[in-house]
Amino acid sequence: MTGVALRGLLARRVRAVLTALAIVLGVAMVSGSFVLTDTISKAFDTIFTSSYSHTDAVVSGKKLVDYSNGGNATVSQSLLERVKRMRDVEAASGALIDLNGDSTHATLIGRDGKAIQSNGNPTFGFGIDPSQSRFNPLKLKSGTWATGRHDVVIDSETAKKHHFQVGDTIGVAASGPKERFRIVGTATYGDVQSLGGATLAIFSIPTAQRLLDLDGYSVISVAAKPASPPARWSRSSSATCRRPRRCERARSRRTRTRRASRASSASSAASCSVSAGSRSSSARS
Repeated sequence: MTGVALRGLLARRVRAVLTALAIVLGVAMVSGSFVLTDTISKAFDTIFTSSYSHTDAVVSGKKLVDYSNGGNATVSQSLLERVKRMRDVEAASGALIDLNGDSTHATLIGRDGKAIQSNGNPTFGFGIDPSQSRFNPLKLKSGTWATGRHDVVIDSETAKKHHFQVGDTIGVAASGPKERFRIVGTATYGDVQSLGGATLAIFSIPTAQRLLDLDGYSVISVAAKPASPPARWSRSSSATCRRPRRCERARSRRTRTRRASRASSASSAASCSVSAGSRSSSARS
């Protein structure tokens, strides 16, 4: 049987080679897809973990349209000042960082005039306050943070791949026409060396607000004083509070309490209506 198979392969060498090549290419493509997917998933898991490593709560606006990519509404400077004045808040800082929507996207433009973007990966545009390093999820690799209106910090992977250095100029397109910026530094998002093809453009907050056409901040990061109850000061804000685990548990308890209260009120109302009905029936008799 083996001899027949070998003779058949030798008689049709081209077909055998092409079949083997198709199998190898198919396996390579599937394996590459799995590797790329796992790399991106791991990168973004690390991104979300490092974003809140020194943050006790995040205040943000509510999403304008559910299940859309438009991002959350911004929060104002006055709300930031209000949060800072709260007695249980040790520090608070506003930033323009939105990983879930399209409100903070800025595309880097290469020397050839084409957008630096691969396979539809995100092109993030952030505005940070470098003076509040505890809330900054980014790590500076070279140069300095952006402070001027024409300064930008780009991710180190893009700088290496496209041969950009500190002092070079690069184009950036966001909500308006393309503008030229001077690269003053390179950075990574936390300890992540590769973002799976995503790019970063980091500006000062005033520059990011102008470039992205946004008022206020996308998030306010808050650090509580030691041994302060987070539920008290997180409920006092009119914006949305996102606190890992504890904030969710607090909301769950409040939800159960409200449901129990509404059920008790409905039961009392039903009892009253039955009693009233019985009295009216007796009166008619």
